[in-house]
Amino acid sequence: MKTIQLIKGFLLYVLKSLRLSAARLIGLLRKYLHRIQPNGEAEASILSYRLRLGISHRFNLMGLLLLACFLLLWMHVYKLQISRHIEFDHKALKVYSRHQLLPAQRGKIYDVDANILACDLASYDILVEPKRFAKLMPELLELSARHLQLDKRQLRDRLNRALEHRFACVAIDALSADKAIPLFKERLPGIDIEANPRAIPTTYQVLFYPQGLEKQLVDDIVERLLFYSPGCCRDTLNAKITQALGKQREIPLKLDVALDDAQKFMDAVKALRIMGVRAIETTRRSYPHDNQLANMLGYLDCNRVGVSGIEALFNDIMTPRSGKVESLVDRKGKPVGDGLRIITPPSNGADVYLSISQPLQQIVEEEMLPMLEQFKPDHAYAIMLNPATGAVMAAAQFPQFNPNQRDSMLPSALPNHAIYKCYEPGSIMKGLSVAIALDKRCVSLDSQYYCERGSWRYGGKTLRDTRGYEEMSVCGIIQKSSNIGVAKIALDLGEEALYKGLAAFGFGRPTRLGFYPENEAPRYFKNESPGLFRSLRSWDTLTVTRMPIGQGISTTPWQIIQAWSSLANGGVMMQPYIVEKIVYPDGRQVRTVPRVKTIPIARETSLLITEALKKVTQQGGTGTRAAVEGYEIAGKTGTAQIWENADPAKGIKGHYSTKKYFASFIGYAPADRPAFLLLVSAEYPKGPYRTGGVVCAPTFQRIAKRSLEYLQIEPDHGPEAETESFTIGTVDNPSIKGRR
Repeated sequence: MKTIQLIKGFLLYVLKSLRLSAARLIGLLRKYLHRIQPNGEAEASILSYRLRLGISHRFNLMGLLLLACFLLLWMHVYKLQISRHIEFDHKALKVYSRHQLLPAQRGKIYDVDANILACDLASYDILVEPKRFAKLMPELLELSARHLQLDKRQLRDRLNRALEHRFACVAIDALSADKAIPLFKERLPGIDIEANPRAIPTTYQVLFYPQGLEKQLVDDIVERLLFYSPGCCRDTLNAKITQALGKQREIPLKLDVALDDAQKFMDAVKALRIMGVRAIETTRRSYPHDNQLANMLGYLDCNRVGVSGIEALFNDIMTPRSGKVESLVDRKGKPVGDGLRIITPPSNGADVYLSISQPLQQIVEEEMLPMLEQFKPDHAYAIMLNPATGAVMAAAQFPQFNPNQRDSMLPSALPNHAIYKCYEPGSIMKGLSVAIALDKRCVSLDSQYYCERGSWRYGGKTLRDTRGYEEMSVCGIIQKSSNIGVAKIALDLGEEALYKGLAAFGFGRPTRLGFYPENEAPRYFKNESPGLFRSLRSWDTLTVTRMPIGQGISTTPWQIIQAWSSLANGGVMMQPYIVEKIVYPDGRQVRTVPRVKTIPIARETSLLITEALKKVTQQGGTGTRAAVEGYEIAGKTGTAQIWENADPAKGIKGHYSTKKYFASFIGYAPADRPAFLLLVSAEYPKGPYRTGGVVCAPTFQRIAKRSLEYLQIEPDHGPEAETESFTIGTVDNPSIKGRR
């Protein structure tokens, strides 16, 4: 709009000038005619008609010529200002306009209560040109150590390497092979010959590094280069050499410097008048809780692109869109006009709100530390889930990493192992297997089974219990975790019913943990493992007795907690999700809507299995260390031997290790009104006792106790009521007979 107004003003000025010039010309013409006009009739007769006509024609011709000149000038101005306005305006903008990017922030990550888990913080990148302060390098080293906590010796080496860096100029762009070979044989200092990068056949490029060479030697080399390439211009080649000698190498002194530290450092640099140091405002990704939830949150690479976890899953919508601003400057680079003009406004990335509760996450990670220190497992997991909605309340994994300290990030600690690493779950599968049998009405909780005094041979293999149990009820089998008892229950259930029941719990398929909005496509982790759940056709004789006790099937921790959520939620399995909502920069919010995934068992069955699982944490059960005073806990211990693959080179066959175990405890509290479902697992714990009841149950107890207090869940009973007896519900089916 301003440009059009300027054009209109200029055209009006031209027209006004033309009008004034024409008026002045007419006035001069009148004065001239008045001068030559005869004073009387006597003189008038002297001027002939032809003379007056000739004078008139001359003045008319002069007027036409002037009019034509003014018309041509006007047409030229019109062409410049109107017809070719856009073309010249673009050319002028390239010279007199400057463009800058307006930074925007990457989307933040919050917990369910809006506690920040990841955000962008303003910082500075400090860059230096060592050649410009070579004489003041000791002073700069001292300031860097004082304000930036940099090691003097390492920094001195970096700066010296930058000082020794040589810049090349392209002396000859395309040199034929017959000339390149003799030039190469001369071994001239600073000359490097390489294949032409523009892929011109049979030609070479000659690079010249003039740094450190005396002027006379440089002149001699120039003469030799001109000899091999007479088409080169001496002045052009000298200009390239001068440019190469004048280049300064800029290197980063330190990146992501805090605002206070950067300000103190730059003030000290200015006080000493050290040249060649500048600070660029930037942002860095900060994780306020350091290691906490690091494997699930993920981290960014050097280009601020999400590499793993939530950062990668929502990278497309969390990535900001930088704005663009334009300013006009004069020929000296000074701003002109009314300031900046925003071409494209910046747009921040979308914020992600997780279903995680940061206080619960902190409780989980703090209470896992004693287990890690005592048993030193290779990996350990703790997952807390709300079985009523499928919302993930906490998710811990060890070993961890601190995304704020990139130097300490070990590759082995970076992956989210709980999503894709599979294990044989062990005895925590017994709760699911017995639930299937109860749901199919082939057993009741008081059905009796003979447990063979701890050793039972079936299918050519021997199955053992930790103790020599004899006659036991189904409830007792769960409480004592009898392998033989569960195997016999599975035989009564049958292979097909067992397979369909386990498939209904979601085994063999990834949980697709992620974000499930109502009217948008879901987002979930793509690299999640489906586990190993063999089809019924590939089962052998032993499978029906081994899979119910957690052997011959591999699952991720997420698959286990998803399956158990149906036991705690009245038989209804909800879709697990970890993202509560997305908030876009324009204020629009998209929320997760809890979804029913499947209903693998009936509500009555879930109540029955819950009564049996309560016995596990009571006196006589395998998980008494998981009991929480005042609350009823339904849970199950699990101890699985880790399978070791065959090694033909060493003559070792594939076998179950007698030293390596995968220990677990899973349970929900309070048992009859679950506030959460919690799984604690440890891979390869060290020490004399490596069972789930010893390794993981105490950790479960500590986490559950603090979490129930934080959530303000009322106790089921006081301390004095713990000796009360509990009635076990049964399935009324007199035709059922126990297998002996």
